[in-house]
Amino acid sequence: MGFEEVPEVTHCHYDGTTPTPYFIVDTREDGMKNFLSRLLSQAGMEWTPAKEKAITEKRQEPLWISWKLTQREQQVADLVVEGCTNAEIGSKLFISETTVKKHLSFIFEKTGVKNRSQLIGLFMKHNMKKP
Repeated sequence: MGFEEVPEVTHCHYDGTTPTPYFIVDTREDGMKNFLSRLLSQAGMEWTPAKEKAITEKRQEPLWISWKLTQREQQVADLVVEGCTNAEIGSKLFISETTVKKHLSFIFEKTGVKNRSQLIGLFMKHNMKKP
């Protein structure tokens, strides 16, 4: 399936007493995509990784770059434009809501807006000017 047993390492997390081996899976480069494809294939499902896009591969990226947002701020801004709450953004990016709020405050400062509604409005206004 793609897992490798870690030699001479065990844990007892399942029942507190039975030693159980640790397994690892290589997630570098295409390792995770290959693992997920195999896993879903065994479940009778099809997944084509090439169709998936990373959060920062969206059309608003050049706009975010023009405002000199960091990569993480771009990811947060993308999710705000998609309508995500702070909790949803935190969950998707594996960061706390407090960290999301800090990123948003930097985004608001860099873009000159006061809240997420104004950020979305600014984004929409910018995109409407494009041919």
